[in-house]
Amino acid sequence: TGPCIILTGHDGDISPDNIDDRNHGCWNGSTCDWSKNCFPEDSTNCRGVTANDENTQDMARRANDYFEAHTGQTCHLVVNRLARIKLDPNREVNQAAQFDPIAINAYNEFHGFAETARLNIENSHP
Repeated sequence: TGPCIILTGHDGDISPDNIDDRNHGCWNGSTCDWSKNCFPEDSTNCRGVTANDENTQDMARRANDYFEAHTGQTCHLVVNRLARIKLDPNREVNQAAQFDPIAINAYNEFHGFAETARLNIENSHP
């Protein structure tokens, strides 16, 4: 494996019913409250983006294939398969998973895989 990591977090194709949908947070005057029972939602100050980016999984895989074709090595590929309405893994965990325990677990796994890849690179490519 080469010294590179490709992450994709906003093109998930799985949207399980047992994970709550994410929504906008509520502004308390200085920070956003991302809890499910906050009121009223504030899409201006605490916007929760829930629409997927298109084709990022495909682009990530193609970039990895390109890298392999030109170097003989593959990158570490970390893909979030959950739809963005369920998890946005490049946000802070409270906004990313909005206190849903299954989404929090997926968030931690995504970041754990990224950290494992980083450590692998650090150890394999000093």
